[in-house]
Amino acid sequence: MTNLQPLKQNQRPISQPRTGEIFHLRSLGHLEEALDIAKEDYENFPTDKRVNSAYYWVLYSLCKDRYLDSTDTTTLVQSLNVMKQLLPQLYDQNGYAKRCYDLLCSRALPHATLIHNCNAACKEHPVEAYTQLRSQVRSAQDLDPSLHTSYAWILYRYLQAVNNSDMTRQEAQANVSIYHEYFTLQVDRPSRLHSCMLRSALRFKENLNKEKYDVTFSIVAFLREWDVANFTEEDWQQTPNPKGGNYSSLAEKAAKACYDEIKDNHHRDQADVLWLKSIYKMVLQHVPDDDWLLRQSIGIDTWMGDTSQVIDRYKHLLLSKPDKFFLWNELGDFITNNEKIKAGLYVHARNTGSKEEFVGKIHLKLARLYLRHQSPAASLAELEAYSRCYTRNGWKLNDDYKQLRDQIPQGTVAARDFAMERRCEDAALEMVYSDIEWKQRILAERWTSPGDKKERCMLLAPDGTQEKTKTARFPILHKLKMGTVIELKEITQRRNDGNQSKPVSTILLVRATSLEPWSLLPATTGVVTFSNTQKKFSLINSTDSKKYFYPAAPSNLPKGTIVTMRAYKEISDKGSGYKAVFVTPCSNRDQALAEFRHCIAVVSWVDEAQGKFHIVDNDKKLSETLRCCDAGLQPTMGQKLRIAYCYETDKHGRCHFLPVDVKTYSD
Repeated sequence: MTNLQPLKQNQRPISQPRTGEIFHLRSLGHLEEALDIAKEDYENFPTDKRVNSAYYWVLYSLCKDRYLDSTDTTTLVQSLNVMKQLLPQLYDQNGYAKRCYDLLCSRALPHATLIHNCNAACKEHPVEAYTQLRSQVRSAQDLDPSLHTSYAWILYRYLQAVNNSDMTRQEAQANVSIYHEYFTLQVDRPSRLHSCMLRSALRFKENLNKEKYDVTFSIVAFLREWDVANFTEEDWQQTPNPKGGNYSSLAEKAAKACYDEIKDNHHRDQADVLWLKSIYKMVLQHVPDDDWLLRQSIGIDTWMGDTSQVIDRYKHLLLSKPDKFFLWNELGDFITNNEKIKAGLYVHARNTGSKEEFVGKIHLKLARLYLRHQSPAASLAELEAYSRCYTRNGWKLNDDYKQLRDQIPQGTVAARDFAMERRCEDAALEMVYSDIEWKQRILAERWTSPGDKKERCMLLAPDGTQEKTKTARFPILHKLKMGTVIELKEITQRRNDGNQSKPVSTILLVRATSLEPWSLLPATTGVVTFSNTQKKFSLINSTDSKKYFYPAAPSNLPKGTIVTMRAYKEISDKGSGYKAVFVTPCSNRDQALAEFRHCIAVVSWVDEAQGKFHIVDNDKKLSETLRCCDAGLQPTMGQKLRIAYCYETDKHGRCHFLPVDVKTYSD
């Protein structure tokens, strides 16, 4: 190799770099000539990155094509040292020059060929490659750091191959040592390799737990040294599963594995608990709706002894997930100072569970509470429900079942105490939803949908807002009479519907009141304009000339009757209209007539043969022909009348004058 020492001071300097000439000579294979020019340029322009790059790549070509296959290792090592000095002073935005340098080092250093060959072989024969490696390399201490990445890939692929149920205890213990050795290696973190090693460690820990190996391996300690700051963007990505959902991301799996390990440790290190809490806070920012992660994060709060925080978090969680029976069950487990509320939470969990198989153990919890409060019949009912469920599924009955069954007095007949359950459940729901205000509604309609055959009802707010719900969610809505004023608690959240986000209300709690039926609606005065006793409906016009449909035609409400009613705007798929409810004849007719429009009119002509007469008002804005039978009198021409009236709109949208009361008038 040509001498790499700096040029002497008395050499003639050149006017500008010759990088183009250097790269041209290198491309022709004239590497020694290119090196001489590169050294001379470097002496004259030591800070020019173009010159440093040209110098670096000439040395790279010489090492790769000449020196690696030569016995002159001294020249090879000298060249690599110069390249290492040049690396920080050249253009290498994507790290390609550094990777080329590392590759040269890996081939030039001791064990480089072995590492190179084993790394290539381990993709298809990982165990054989690892065995060959270990025959000559005892640990990473025997290797130059430039070989560590390739060495780590060999370890990883070996672990992937042997971490299964067939490994012995000795092999499992040896694998623990490999995971510890990994952290002594100088590899890029974060990186794909780093993530792969975490995934391998999680699989190894799962295997140890499943097969009950007597081997100590802490995933908490591993992840702490791995450092959660090294999660890459890909580590947060979930992948689709065949059932239409998603598999957990690597970060989620790591958090859950650490949770399980700390949960099983009865002597929890509070430093580990605080560390895990910070991880769950980070994970929940990426997947805020994962039920398991949310529940486990609450579990971490329980380990920290923060009772109020735990209760508040369950209450907040149940606002958005009121149908998740397991949340009610877990909150019941946590409540210790009020057994009425505790029982109510279990009752609600049992009633909310979609399948009996899911709530079997809740029966045992209720049975224990009922026995404690001297309710053996209710306790026995829960025990029998538990027994039927487990027997039907071929499951072994819990020892607690036998102990509780023995405490039931002889001759006790199983019977649920529904009144007690209701009291307890109401108390529990009140506690959970205590921060939400009660709102008043009217049970306005109830029907069975033709499609799914499920009963639904419409609840009416005082401002006319309507909301629909299934009565199965709140059985009280099935029993109450129409018009009953109820109170409810609900939350409104925004949910995505396609490309739009819209508010959706969820009813949480319902109770009846003693208020008068329909009393939230304002009272309105109207007059019956049509009554069909066969089809059992009437039409009523209000004082403000709106037409109301009344689904009844009682004998005490003939046409012309002035009534007091409560009404609302009915909205359906077929359109909208006004519906009258709670209709009664007015007890004070004169007072009711005062609410209609009034005018003083003069009879302009009378047709006795047809029983009609015509009226005009003083301003001649009113000009109407009336029937004598509708007016209830036989007027004479020129006679003054005082008329209470409203307007009626027909099916074509035309407006007609409708007299309600006609009386003679004198000044």
